[in-house]
Amino acid sequence: MRRIGLALGLLLVLASAGMRTVAVARGQEDVA
Repeated sequence: MRRIGLALGLLLVLASAGMRTVAVARGQEDVA
């Protein structure tokens, strides 16, 4: 069970990081 929790935690971290990178990329495109 703990492994499932750790896997979900990693997925959440990766998802949040991906959303940040996408937001930053869009922001740069808007600025450019």
